[in-house]
Amino acid sequence: MQKSILSFFPKTPSSKNKQTDILNIETANSKSKVNKTDKIKFKDNDSMPSTDNKDSDDFRNNSRKSFKRLKALSEDDESDKENSLIFSTNKKIKVKPNYESPPMTKTENEFLSGIRKNVNASTPHKKKPTKDEKSINDSTKALLSSFSINANDSNIETNISQVIEDDFKNDIESYEHFSYEFLKKENIRDAQRRKPDHPDYDPTTLFIPESFMMSLIQSKLTPGLKQWWKIKANGNMETIFFFKVGKFYELYHMDAVTAVSELGLTYMRGNYAHSGFPEIAFSKMADQLGFKVARVEQTETVEAMTERIKHESSKNKVVNREICQVITPGTRGFSLRNRTCRETGQEGSEELGYIEDAGGLLYSFKESLIEENVKGKLKNTVNIGVALIAQFADDDQRSRFRTLISRFQPNEIIYLKGNLSKNTQHVFNSCLAATKKECFTNNKQFLSSEDTLSRLMSSDYFAEAPANKLSRFGLPNGLTKTLNEADNLGRSSSKEYELAVSCLGALLYYLGKCLIDKYLVSIADFNLYYPSDGDCIQPHQLAIDDKEPFYTHQSHMIIDSNTLTNLDLLKNSSLGGIDGTLLERLDFSLTAFGRRLLIQWIATPLCDPDKIIERQKAIKELIELDANLSNIKNNLKSCPDLEKLVAKIHVLGLSKSVSDHPDSRAVLYEGLLYSRRKITDFVNTLTAFDNIIKIQLEFTRMHVEQNIQSKLLRKIMLHSKDSKIGEFPDISEIISFFKTAFDQENAKKNGKIIPESGIDADYDESVALIKEIERDLAEYLEKQKKIINSNVLINFFGTGKNRFQLEIPESKCSKVPSTYIASSQRKGFKRYLTVEIEGLLKKLINAEDKRDLVLKNIMSKIFAKFDEHYFQWTQVINSIAQFDALLSLTSFSRGLDGGPMTRPEIRHINPGDKPFLIITEGRFPCKAKTQSGEFISNTIKLGSLLMNSNRNLDNPVMLLTGPNMGGKSTLMRQTALIIILSQLGCYVPAEGPVILTPVDRLFTRQGANDSIGSGQSTLQVEMNEAALILSYMSPHSFLLIDELGRGTATYDGCALAFSILKRIADSCSPRTIFSTHFHKLLEEKEIGDNLQISHMACMIEDDNDDDVGNNECHLDNNLKLQNITFLYKLTHGGCPKSYGFNAARLANIPEQIILNGLKKAKIFEEETLIMEFR
Repeated sequence: MQKSILSFFPKTPSSKNKQTDILNIETANSKSKVNKTDKIKFKDNDSMPSTDNKDSDDFRNNSRKSFKRLKALSEDDESDKENSLIFSTNKKIKVKPNYESPPMTKTENEFLSGIRKNVNASTPHKKKPTKDEKSINDSTKALLSSFSINANDSNIETNISQVIEDDFKNDIESYEHFSYEFLKKENIRDAQRRKPDHPDYDPTTLFIPESFMMSLIQSKLTPGLKQWWKIKANGNMETIFFFKVGKFYELYHMDAVTAVSELGLTYMRGNYAHSGFPEIAFSKMADQLGFKVARVEQTETVEAMTERIKHESSKNKVVNREICQVITPGTRGFSLRNRTCRETGQEGSEELGYIEDAGGLLYSFKESLIEENVKGKLKNTVNIGVALIAQFADDDQRSRFRTLISRFQPNEIIYLKGNLSKNTQHVFNSCLAATKKECFTNNKQFLSSEDTLSRLMSSDYFAEAPANKLSRFGLPNGLTKTLNEADNLGRSSSKEYELAVSCLGALLYYLGKCLIDKYLVSIADFNLYYPSDGDCIQPHQLAIDDKEPFYTHQSHMIIDSNTLTNLDLLKNSSLGGIDGTLLERLDFSLTAFGRRLLIQWIATPLCDPDKIIERQKAIKELIELDANLSNIKNNLKSCPDLEKLVAKIHVLGLSKSVSDHPDSRAVLYEGLLYSRRKITDFVNTLTAFDNIIKIQLEFTRMHVEQNIQSKLLRKIMLHSKDSKIGEFPDISEIISFFKTAFDQENAKKNGKIIPESGIDADYDESVALIKEIERDLAEYLEKQKKIINSNVLINFFGTGKNRFQLEIPESKCSKVPSTYIASSQRKGFKRYLTVEIEGLLKKLINAEDKRDLVLKNIMSKIFAKFDEHYFQWTQVINSIAQFDALLSLTSFSRGLDGGPMTRPEIRHINPGDKPFLIITEGRFPCKAKTQSGEFISNTIKLGSLLMNSNRNLDNPVMLLTGPNMGGKSTLMRQTALIIILSQLGCYVPAEGPVILTPVDRLFTRQGANDSIGSGQSTLQVEMNEAALILSYMSPHSFLLIDELGRGTATYDGCALAFSILKRIADSCSPRTIFSTHFHKLLEEKEIGDNLQISHMACMIEDDNDDDVGNNECHLDNNLKLQNITFLYKLTHGGCPKSYGFNAARLANIPEQIILNGLKKAKIFEEETLIMEFR
């Protein structure tokens, strides 16, 4: 849940936030400097530059009391004496303010003077103490004494940090809000006076006694702080307020305590907790804080306030403020102030790139309690504005939901209160433990499907959406499929999407509460999400289907959450990040949107051999064209994140639907900077699309010269006029229009767009009218010169509303007509106005006002016109994303590790065919070399091309044994990764042929981890995963099962492994690698005829024996430590031992312990043989 009032109580700021320390005393390493100078630095961040805002001054007029935090830090000396402060007799201490420190109080001066005196007392060349230095009060002496260390004290590493932390905590608790009874932990109640442990407790509200609110009116608090309380109490208690005061955002009371602790801000002086930061730092602070943050803006100028309160009490002298946006973890990617592009490079050159940010991923979740396995979900990518709507059935393990959140990890999830089943709660507690969760009540917040559709139709969300994006009901085309076909009014959803549409209602409510619903929903980009395994929610058939191949109804391989994690496809499960993952090896993407598409491809490889072959052909031609692709690649590198920019421009182009938004009234002191950023992003977007036009033209030229054969490349990169299958839209005329619509350089510099002639009719009309009036004035001036009949120069004089005064020399003033009206004069000249001039001036001012009004809205009008071509922009982005992803796969397929690469052969499945897999001398794709630097390749065959093959060697199910650390897990992961690469269309690291039939689903069961969050033991986790595999495997699946059954007693685990292995081999016999250390399984004859037995080879020798054994593992009857050399080669036959003592030896376990273990192992083996003999 979001931060509640209970978490506002004082906690000692983390020691990692060193910027919160007011005073750092640092000692330099005595060996590093000749002069050995120590410094005391005041990190005093509480000075806030003053503003001209009267309300801002009100906040600072209180008497100020400084609560300072003191912490001593020292550099490590040669003796590693940390956390100690030593005043050496040969060192000096200098006091240096960090920046713009405010004038120090008397107490602070006394404190510093005390430090100087304490140090100088032991300094050989000390100065005579001043009068101020002598007057040190007792409190300062007491504070200094806590730092003094007896030179004879052996415990010189005395740690004083705890003393300081306690001191600081006591200071914090003396702030005003800690004395309020209703804010004390035991007295917390929501607006309905419910305690936090009540099931209906609402953390967004707080019961505030009426007496307190009444006391605010009579209190000495500033009007702004009273206003803060009123807004805060109105359902915003769980929200941190960034409260606008002049040019700064300020935080008060419990918000300030949180900000100081989490952001490293410093308390300002005063009786109440108070901190702040400049307006320009808002986005950085909101993202860094991580909690729900409200941006409270001034929506009234000081002048407007002065006019408003003329007839009001002076106590209400405060500018209006409103909440303009609420930022949560799921919506933090949306900001119109940040720059989406960045510009770098030397003078005279410009290199554009995208700024990669996580953005927000917001989920809305609901499940049916009547049918346990049905749930609805809506996922919204906030920074792109794309919404995915899904409703699907799921199993008891929530496999589909787990897979979804593994691919798209949410930043925040909304769910219906009391709706989660026990199994879903397990997923929330384990997979989504770190995700922020927001609980909604039914109907009020989690709208029904009917209420959701009614709200969408009655609102103005899509008032400015292009007609081709809307259905006959006025809803986006993506939502049409969710409607009940029998309802001609479109007011009800179909049963298949009732839960999903309700989830959309919850999202609308939440985005509305965050005040960004109109911005995002108006993009009207709604898409239906289908699980990768289609509509199949029951176990697959356990036999070969002779009618049609599975890929006729399943387009992509199913990779569940366990497999994504176990294979480290997108994220390193051990270290985090992408180091060592398949994504790291394949990611040569040049654009942000190309990388996002590549990630989707990795998580959902193709199944249809024809589509895979088309991708292979495209990669093959790109390899051949590599020398001609340099210009295209350079242009791709300069592309910003166009997906985000197009969505942002859409929002900036809104005018009618957001005219009443509080942000439209906000007073921004950095408005010019924000305008420059918006224009810069727009110009960079135009430049990027212009570069894409060059990319397309370059590709067309290559097609003409090289006769490109790949249908996929021609489809995504050629216009329809150049190829019958070409789908690349022609945007050259559109881009040309916008590039000539205004002076881009001036617009970026001045933060204002001045349209060229013919771009905006209203602007052209106003400019033409101004020019006509100016011509009339010029003609009038010439006429007056003739009337006066003077050769002396007569000009217009004045500015603003006093323009166009006739300035005439005094010598000619006797000739002026009587209709002239004297207005002003200067030495030697008099100035006049006429009725005609006043009339023309009035017309001119009106025309200029009209022009300025047009210019004020011209930016949004141009952005709106750009948004009219949204469909073309998304088509272009999708085509370039595919091309970029293909280039990434091409770079990998060229074999950057120096080893040979093979183009896999993907076979169609004909009636009666059995699935098979052949990899000839394949290598590990992510780390192809061993520690010795050698490439280790292996050949693996599962199933057979031939009907009459060697059944023992080519059976589809492999029982794999071998020594610990012998390479079993690596071989298994290597095989799975080669399969994924093959179905991605990539070349694979192999020296010989790689031939396979498509895999429909890839399962992995690896590792031995319990799930504390869901209350499951190690064995329970293993069995759940095994049950999932047994339920959903088909003849076309690929299974990796590693060391199943080790989470329980040996005999129980071995029996379970035997039974599950037998089920796999006897049922549909999918291609399987089943690794184990249960060597008893090698002797079982009941497993079936579909089993082949293999092991990872090694060489063994005793410590004192120079004779090296063969490459087959064997049992050594002598109780001697053995040296094992791993060969990492797959060999037929079983391995009788696991040689676990070798692993213990590598871990530096004492040899005596290992020998004792060997003796005990020998005893256990003999006892087992005796029992078996009996």
